[in-house]
Parts: sequence; C-alpha cells; structure tokens
Amino acid sequence: MRIATWNIGGGFTSNGNNKFTKKDMNYFLTELKNIKTDIILLQEVHCNQDNTLSEQLNLSKKNYLSSNIHKSHIEKNMNTRLSTLTNFEVLSKETIFLPNPNLIKKKKNIQLVSHDKAFLKTEIKYGKIKINIFNIQLLPLQIFDRNYSEEQFSNIRTEIENIILKEDKPTIICGDFNYDNLQKIIPKVFSNGFKDVFQNIPTEVYKNIQKDHILISKEWNIKSFKVIKGKADHFLCFADIELNN
Repeated sequence: MRIATWNIGGGFTSNGNNKFTKKDMNYFLTELKNIKTDIILLQEVHCNQDNTLSEQLNLSKKNYLSSNIHKSHIEKNMNTRLSTLTNFEVLSKETIFLPNPNLIKKKKNIQLVSHDKAFLKTEIKYGKIKINIFNIQLLPLQIFDRNYSEEQFSNIRTEIENIILKEDKPTIICGDFNYDNLQKIIPKVFSNGFKDVFQNIPTEVYKNIQKDHILISKEWNIKSFKVIKGKADHFLCFADIELNN
C-alpha cells in the first residue's frame, strides 16, 4: 500500500517567507498524480478542493471523506478541513475533536486564537481485514510561544494516545503534528509498537524542521518512503508499507 500525507495550505504555493503566494490547485494535482498513491490524507483543504482532487486523481468520489474543522487563516470566507481520499471501501467515518486550550496572543494589530483541531478517523476494508486510518492536524503551539511538552497540554497528549490506542487493529496515522519528536509527547503510542516511518527529515519550508509524520502500528512493515520538497509551505510525504505475514 502507498499512503501519502500533505498539508496543502488551501491550495496555495508559498514563497518560503511565511507567505502564501497564489492559489494553484494544478500544482498539487500534478504532484499527487505523479506518486500514484492508494490513500491520500490532506490537511488545510478548502471547500470543494477535495472533490476536484478525487475526480482528477480517479479516486472514488464516494470514498472521499471530509470534515470541516475551523475557519481558514489563509483565505477569507473559507473553512479548512481534513480530507481522506481512497479507492478502498470505506466502512465508517468519525470526526474526533481534541481539547482546545483556548490560547490568545496579540501580534501587532492581530489577535491570534487557538482553533479547534480534530482527528478524521476512517475505517476501511483492506483485503479481508479492517484497518483504521487517522488524519490529523494539531495546533501550531509555537505561534503562541508554547510547547506540547508543557504540563498545561497533558490532557491533549493523553487524549491523542487514548484515541490512537483505543482499538487493537492495523492502524496508520498521518498528518501535520506541528511537532518534531513525537516520542516525547505521546510515548504510549510508541511503547505499544507504533513506528514513525521517517524521523529528523524537514517537512516544511519555514524553520526547516519535521512537522509532518506517518505513524504505523506493529502490524505493518516499512518498504520505502520519500519526502518531496516543492512549491508549498509543507512537503509531500509518502510511504510504501505492507502488512506482516
């Protein structure tokens, strides 16, 4: 199975200086076509972009799943959503919201507030078995000068662990975690056999650090992976994995 994750930033390319330059869905479509993946997990998708991608990538329209999460910080009058696209049979879908720490920060003439964040959980049929796919984007606590390792955010860390470990079945978690060393903040996930497919590889352009991850449960083996730096603020990440015999 090939699985990909990408924070597409509302379909905007970036100049690398924390600014979005222009909307260019053809760029994202071309990059995704080139990797020929089975499951795509997207973050910061704007209205109807997932529908367009699903149709153009020949992924089953009935099996693209979206969940509106909050207002976009990139484009006015748009909601940002999580989207999962696949041709595998979808058995169920659930949006699971995480606790919101309700942070506020004033920056020049702008007041920043912490948005709601969530998992989009999808159960699919893979061959003769059922597997869980989690799509996630966590809060960028760094813009509030905060860190997920702080005690104040222990309830969020615990909730993430509980959601992931609730069911004992082959599981994949992909997304923009806005954090580099996940073993530090969700250690129970790793002590239960999960692996981070790649580590210490930058996945976003601004600070040259890893924010995006692909986690797999103990039932999976890693065959290969790739991180593709491009025109967007986050890089396209994908992996080839297979179930243990």
